Amino acid sequence: MQCKVSEKVELFESTAIPDLSVFSPTEMQVLASIAHQLEGCSVVQLSERSHAEKGFTDTETGRLISYEFARDLNLGLAGEG
Repeated sequence: MQCKVSEKVELFESTAIPDLSVFSPTEMQVLASIAHQLEGCSVVQLSERSHAEKGFTDTETGRLISYEFARDLNLGLAGEG
């Protein structure tokens, strides 16, 4: 599913500077890859994507989704092989 930039955009900006030192270089690459893939997605598109994931569809409503489902995510990571 490709996201298309909608005409109406509401931008939120933090007033605090994030402490990116808490992330390893590999974690930073993962975050950049995900941000790139989801760039331009609307809230509705993000919701549709997340609700189509196995972790959501295979978990009873109101229950916590296990981290085990991370193996099944449809998002690809840059450099995956």
